[in-house]
Amino acid sequence: MKPCVTPLSFSTGMAAALLITGCATDYSQRPHAAAVAGPPGAVPTDMFCEASTSEISIPVGNTFAEGEQVRDFYSGRMARVQNGQVTLKPADGAEGLVLLEPAEDSIGQFKWAGATVYFAVTDRFANGRTDNDLNYGRQRDGKDEIGTFHGGDRGDFRHYGYHGYYALDFTVPDANFGTREEFRTLVDEAHKRDIRVVMDVVMNHPGYSTLQDMQTFGFGSLYNGFEKHLPDQWGQWQPESWENNHAYHAFIDYDHSDWRHWWGKDWVRAGIADYDTPPNASIDAQRGSLAFLPDFKTESDQAVNLPLFLQNKSSSRAEAMADATVRDYLVSWLTSWVRDFGVDGFRVDTAKHVEPEAWNELKQQAQQALNDYRAANPDAALPAEEFWMVAEVFPHSVRRSGYFDAGFDAVINFDLQEEARAGAKCLAAMESVYQDYASRMHGETPFNVLSYISSHDTNLFSRIAGDDPVLQKRAAAALLLTPGAVQIFYGDETGRPFGATGSDPHQGTRSDMNWADLEQPETANILGHWQALGQFRDRHPAVGAGTHKLISQQPYTFSRTHGDDRIIVAFARK
Repeated sequence: MKPCVTPLSFSTGMAAALLITGCATDYSQRPHAAAVAGPPGAVPTDMFCEASTSEISIPVGNTFAEGEQVRDFYSGRMARVQNGQVTLKPADGAEGLVLLEPAEDSIGQFKWAGATVYFAVTDRFANGRTDNDLNYGRQRDGKDEIGTFHGGDRGDFRHYGYHGYYALDFTVPDANFGTREEFRTLVDEAHKRDIRVVMDVVMNHPGYSTLQDMQTFGFGSLYNGFEKHLPDQWGQWQPESWENNHAYHAFIDYDHSDWRHWWGKDWVRAGIADYDTPPNASIDAQRGSLAFLPDFKTESDQAVNLPLFLQNKSSSRAEAMADATVRDYLVSWLTSWVRDFGVDGFRVDTAKHVEPEAWNELKQQAQQALNDYRAANPDAALPAEEFWMVAEVFPHSVRRSGYFDAGFDAVINFDLQEEARAGAKCLAAMESVYQDYASRMHGETPFNVLSYISSHDTNLFSRIAGDDPVLQKRAAAALLLTPGAVQIFYGDETGRPFGATGSDPHQGTRSDMNWADLEQPETANILGHWQALGQFRDRHPAVGAGTHKLISQQPYTFSRTHGDDRIIVAFARK
C-alpha cells in the first residue's frame, strides 16, 4: 500500500521517552440479503450481505458519458458505457466490489482533504535495530512486556513512554528510535516516494518524573537515608513481592526545594514542592492535569528561563531564548523538526487541553518553518507546500467546531469506529454515513475530519469484528471509501491481534505489528484487499475529497467527483 500520509508517532522525549467486541460468527450462519425484511433497497445494520462474483449491470448516471470506456481498477477489466450502464464481473477476492475509473491512465493531484494516514506507534511497528533497545536505565520486565520498550512504572507492570506522550526533552529523538540523521533519512526516503510525514506532538504536558531521571539530571530529592534502598542505577529498582510498581514513590520527598531543578513552577503545574496545583481537568480542561501529568503553562505571558535540567543536559539542543514564554519555547522546539527535516504536518494530541491561541501560533510558525526548509533545500523531493495540522479532540464528530478557527485543518472523528462494523458486514449500510459525512464537510463552509476504525486509545477493529477475518478484510472498503481523510492504524490491514494488557486495556491495542502473519494465506488475502483499495484511493482524491452521490441501491452504487477526477464504486451482493 502507498499511503499518502505517514504519521510516525515519533517521540521527542527521553525519560518517558518515546512515542493509538464482538463475537465471531460462522460464515454459513450469516443471513442472505433476501432473508431480511425491510423497505426496498434498505440494509439493516446487523445484516451480512454475501458478496457476488456474478456479472452485474452498473448504472453510471452522468459520471461517465455514453460510449466512454471505463476500467475496474480492482480487476483491470474494461467496459464501455451503453444505455447508461456498464456490465462487469467483480474480481475474485474483491468482496463484490467494482471500482470504476476512466480507462485513460490518469491520476488525480493529492488533496489533504482525501488523505490516507498510516498511524504507526514506532516502538511497536518494527524493530530496525536491536542494539539500541535499552536506554536510560530501562529494563525488560521478563513477563508480558506490556508497557516496556519492546524498551516509570505503572501499577502491575513496568511502564515506559514507548508511545511518545511522556516527553522530557523535545529537542532530541529518543535513543530507542535512533538518531537525528536516521530520522532525516526516514523523512527523505518517504518524500522520495511521495509520502508525507506527520509527527505526533504534545504541547499540553511533559512526562512524569522518574527515578532514573532524578539521578541522571539531579532534580528532586529522596527522603534522607532512602538512597540505600535503591540500586546503583535507580531505574533498575524492582518492587518487593508485596509491592506494586508504584511503591517507589514512598522514597521520594515531593516537598523538597530541589524540585526547582526540574521544570520549575513557572513552567508547569504539578502539585509538588512550591509548584501550583492544577485543577481537575474535567473542571478546567486547559489548566487541569491529565492522568496526573505536569501541565505546561502555555497560557502564561510570563518570560521564563530554560529549565535547569535542560541547561545541564549535554545531549539537549535546547537553548535559552530572550523574553520567551513557555509557549514560545514549546513552539520553537516543535517547529524545529519542520525547519530541520521538512516534516509535513502535526497530529496534535490533547488539543482541547491547550488554549486556541497556542495552536494558531504553532500552525503559523510551522508553516513558516516548512517554507524555510523548502527554501534551504530547493532540490529535495518535497510533496507538501501547505503544512497540515489535525487535532485529537475526544469525542469529536463530523462537525465544524472552533478548532478549525484555531489553525487546524482537520479534527479526528471518533464516530466511524462503530459505524464501520455494519459497513464491513454490508457496504450498503454505509450509505447514510457517507451521505451525511459528505454533505456536512462539503457544505457552505467546507471542513475536513480524519476518520478511523482503530486507534491506540480506543479499540482495535479486529476485536470489534470478533477476530472475524472476513469482516477484517471488508472493513477496508468501509473505511477507505469514507469521505474526508482517513486513518489506518498499523495492523488494520493485517488483522493485528489484541495484545497483553495488565490492568490497562489500552495497552492491548498497541501490540507488536504481526509481520509473521503475512506468511499466512488468510492474512495475505486481507492485506492484498486493503492494498488494492488504498491504491485506488491514492489514485483518486475524489474518493475522499469529492462530492458523494447515490446512483443505485441494488447494486449499491455511488459516485465521487472532484474537479476532473471522477469514480464510481459498486457493491454486488447476492
